[in-house]
Amino acid sequence: MDNEKKFTQEEVNQIVSKRLAEEKAKFSEILQEKEAAMTAKIKEAEALAAAAQIQERNNKQAGALLEALNKFHAVNPPEISKLLKDNVFTDDAGNVLFKGSNGEAVPVEKGVEEYLKTNAWAVRDMQFPGSGGGVNLSRHYQNCDRNPHATNPDLSGAMGLKE
Repeated sequence: MDNEKKFTQEEVNQIVSKRLAEEKAKFSEILQEKEAAMTAKIKEAEALAAAAQIQERNNKQAGALLEALNKFHAVNPPEISKLLKDNVFTDDAGNVLFKGSNGEAVPVEKGVEEYLKTNAWAVRDMQFPGSGGGVNLSRHYQNCDRNPHATNPDLSGAMGLKE
């Protein structure tokens, strides 16, 4: 046993300090890697949340615009909404507004109504289809012979038809 090397207290302290420093460096490196990974995940989650918020705002704006266009009988609401989408915005309070012709912010319905009043081409014709006479002509023709003009001799004569 006398052949065993004996360490002084200073040598033991140096060996222990060296090993502690190595372990500390190893765990510090692992901790920094985990911190970097968590920071990246947090940034990714924040970016996704911001994108979802923007998408929700855009959907709310598009919905309000389409709803107003349908209410005021626009010709083709999806296409007209493409023309007007740059006029629709959301204020700080979360209200969906429309930038009117005078540059003033107004509710979407009011802005769309104003736009459609000044652009009649964009409004559907809400009249009943047909001749516009309002007469039930099928009943009239049932009372006629094969010649529908037979009930009006003046019309038949003007057309050169013989009775």
